[in-house]
Amino acid sequence: MQATVRSRIAAGLRQPLRVELGSGVWELDAPLDFGPQDSGTAACPVTWGSAPGGRAVLSGGRRLSGWRVGVHAGRAAWFLDLPEVVSGAWWFSQLWVGGVRRPRTRLPASPACHDGEQRFRADEPFFRFAVPADPRLQQAGTAGFAAGDLSAAWRNPRDVKLVCLRYWQDLHLHLDGLDETGRLLRFADPLVKDLVDEKGEGSRYFTENVWEALTTPGQWYLDRSSGRLTYLPLADEDPLRTPVIAPRLTSLVRLRGETRHGGAKVHHLRLAHLDLLHAEHAHPRDYRGSAQAQFHLPGAVQLRGAEDCAVYGCRLAHLGGYALEVRRGSRANRIVGNAFHDLGAGAVKVNHEGLHVRSEDTGTAATRHLSAEDAADWEGDALP
Repeated sequence: MQATVRSRIAAGLRQPLRVELGSGVWELDAPLDFGPQDSGTAACPVTWGSAPGGRAVLSGGRRLSGWRVGVHAGRAAWFLDLPEVVSGAWWFSQLWVGGVRRPRTRLPASPACHDGEQRFRADEPFFRFAVPADPRLQQAGTAGFAAGDLSAAWRNPRDVKLVCLRYWQDLHLHLDGLDETGRLLRFADPLVKDLVDEKGEGSRYFTENVWEALTTPGQWYLDRSSGRLTYLPLADEDPLRTPVIAPRLTSLVRLRGETRHGGAKVHHLRLAHLDLLHAEHAHPRDYRGSAQAQFHLPGAVQLRGAEDCAVYGCRLAHLGGYALEVRRGSRANRIVGNAFHDLGAGAVKVNHEGLHVRSEDTGTAATRHLSAEDAADWEGDALP
């Protein structure tokens, strides 16, 4: 379809062009990328949107099927073997069941996860790191822990993640080694240090993705070595009727123009009335996280080197990172009348590269963008 649209644009536009996607779910094998050759003009913008009377869903996930029903830890369980996980071609840390994000296993067990949804309460239980009397003596990349909190016998310990709540940060720490006798952790990020809170005590943390903790309905575990996904269903869920979706992509739509001043931009391109759903939480194993706001996480929709473009009337949800990001070389774009929910980070971030520079980010800063609640409709040539 994109090749057909580009041919129409290359032949010259005499009126606005609207590309209409039929209602239903479009599972993306790769992000939908737009370059300067996909641009419209001020008089004849190009709009990609849902066909009238329906809603097109662009999904970065895959609906899972073929479950086997059995028992795990004395509870009903669904099992699914995924060869792509064993081969290393696929890994995911998010899962949506019946349209709800389901949490991986957690220790200490949270009383707020009894219904399959993760949330925090005032009485939430946590572990705490053990720190030296003088925290400055803590060796970077390591931390102590209390006896009984962690176990070297856990299955796939390198896939266990520690989520540390430190001041205003949430640090995501993967294990690279665990000495249970000496009660010492070694992290995949060698720069982790100063794991203390505002009172000088060891920072609070909880573990995620521990196989041995899979006992609560609504939680799940993906075994990297065998490729087996195990899910403990809630009472009203059915393996034949309840949709289960795992993400394959971290970003869904990318506008990719040149960032340098005077470079070829993506311009006068609009995304309208689309559902943009299901993206993975792309947190590098060897990186603890940003100083704040997890601004290193990508957006499901990305504008780079984009001018006079618009995203309006869309729903961005069930995402592991940011919903939308505006990057270098962009200006005068409109983000209007969209709905954002169930996000792994924030809704919209603009001009963040000064904090976290990616190798391809060079050029002028993103400027003059509008984010508002108004909505607009326009007419033109429709290409279904």
